[in-house]
Amino acid sequence: MAGVVLNTLSIRHDAHTISLILKHSEAKVVLLDYQFLEVTMAAVRNLSQVTKELPLIIVIHELDKSREYSLNEDHKDLLDYEKL
Repeated sequence: MAGVVLNTLSIRHDAHTISLILKHSEAKVVLLDYQFLEVTMAAVRNLSQVTKELPLIIVIHELDKSREYSLNEDHKDLLDYEKL
């Protein structure tokens, strides 16, 4: 049995608040809608300044639309939910 805790975040949180929540919760995985990719990446950059253990980021995109983000060099560590 895996011990899992689901911690939801509000869309109103800024990058600083998200990074504090991720640090405090010791998150291992973050699932996010592609629309929140930039604020989440900013939060992870903030988090990387205080810890080496960063969460795995999994991006969920809308199936009926083309992807509006690209997993470029800045986002090379991201996973696409549909490819899991």
